[in-house]
Amino acid sequence: MTSWAHLNEEGMKQFGDIFPDGTVPIRSILPAQAILPNVQPGDGDETQEVYIVNVSALKPEALDKVVQKIAHKFQDPYEEVKKSITGTEGIVLRSTLTSGVGIDDLSCFDLDEMNDSDEDIGEGDDEEDEDW
Repeated sequence: MTSWAHLNEEGMKQFGDIFPDGTVPIRSILPAQAILPNVQPGDGDETQEVYIVNVSALKPEALDKVVQKIAHKFQDPYEEVKKSITGTEGIVLRSTLTSGVGIDDLSCFDLDEMNDSDEDIGEGDDEEDEDW
């Protein structure tokens, strides 16, 4: 199953050089909560909604650019950052940099049950329908 996030305008400004089509592979379409570095107390909520980037799904050149960007931002050695990133489940992408998420396998949703419940809408006694 493949999941992705779509970068919004601000996300494209920051990461469009890495993800030119605006599509970032993520581990889940469900956001997580994270406390991010460089967020000062009083700047708002220190806990941010994020998606976990699926590092193993990145092409080598995209991974290289991600490592370079993080190493530059935090003033850490490239090799140290690369080792740290490739040894993790993923890195975070703030949800505020995205316009939506997608998934290519809908089998995790019970679509038959959803369709069955749609058939029940509007059926029944006319008196009950008038309350709507």
